[in-house]
Amino acid sequence: METVYWHQLIAPGYGLIDTREGIRYRTAFKVYRAMLKHLGGAEQLRYSETDGWHCLEFIQQGHKGRVLWSEQGQKSVASLTKPDEAAFDLCGEPADADLQVGTDPVYLIRPV
Repeated sequence: METVYWHQLIAPGYGLIDTREGIRYRTAFKVYRAMLKHLGGAEQLRYSETDGWHCLEFIQQGHKGRVLWSEQGQKSVASLTKPDEAAFDLCGEPADADLQVGTDPVYLIRPV
């Protein structure tokens, strides 16, 4: 991904940050921030799809990673994670082992 444009970052009711009652970071803001953190400047290594499960492998600034998601079904992040990988949810928060991965992607990151 090279560029993403957003109409208004901060706007009451429809920006990534809602200002109707102070400053409120919408879920879309957190998802966008996590995507930029993990994929900004990344080089795609490969993409694969098997039985509805998608895997995007990438390398970025001394880290290798995978983004996993499924069109159907769910699996626990613990069953998908390799021993040296840290798991992060859609919003970039550390994922618990019991997090169910499905249509919301999970980031699995490890040092190179």
